[in-house]
Amino acid sequence: MTDGEGNEIASAEDQLYMLQNVWVSTDKKSVIEFYPGGEYDEYILSYPGSSDYTEFNTGKYQFNPLLKTLTVNTTLWEVVTLDSENLVLKNGTTRLSYTIGSRNDIPTQSDLKAYLSSAMGWSDSESKYFFQFSSDGSVVYIEDSGRRYGSYGDISLSAKGTYNVSGSTVTCYFSDVFWEYGTSGTSTWFPGWVCNQSCTKRYVIEVTPSTSIKVTFPDSKTVYMDKL
Repeated sequence: MTDGEGNEIASAEDQLYMLQNVWVSTDKKSVIEFYPGGEYDEYILSYPGSSDYTEFNTGKYQFNPLLKTLTVNTTLWEVVTLDSENLVLKNGTTRLSYTIGSRNDIPTQSDLKAYLSSAMGWSDSESKYFFQFSSDGSVVYIEDSGRRYGSYGDISLSAKGTYNVSGSTVTCYFSDVFWEYGTSGTSTWFPGWVCNQSCTKRYVIEVTPSTSIKVTFPDSKTVYMDKL
């Protein structure tokens, strides 16, 4: 098929086949892969060309080769260029440029510390658990008991200290642990913790799609937490 000037035009099927590849942004800060079936994965790299990523996103896409549009989740992009080597997308004044990549360009592991400290905090959907990881290595943990003690409001545990990351294991060294009446009437409200006593806790944290994490606590319970 050719246009009015005799230039070869790729068929709709060929354009879709070209799109369904691994693409590396020209600034080498992100990698995106479009799969058959309308799903994609995107990795934001720790630094240009890194094999680690700080953010992982996934979702749906719709490609219209006749209108030259690509809808990624709810954002409509104009496909300026799509060939065997280049992909250029435009939305208003925003322009994204990619070159063809391969499976070797997909990062192998998350830079967990950078990802955790990129948020103001992390909390579950019921606001029972809260973490704040800072880039300087400090950590704050808060847990709401959901219980009242006498005339005092909800009793919450507050722990502060430092942390380090090894793979998916986050080790927290809490030097300051406190909750109201923790040495008397509420001393057993937070199993595994002792009020006014330092402790070490190890968590397994995995990066999941759409700015969330899966946290496995020392007692093996699993909690999903979102970025605040």
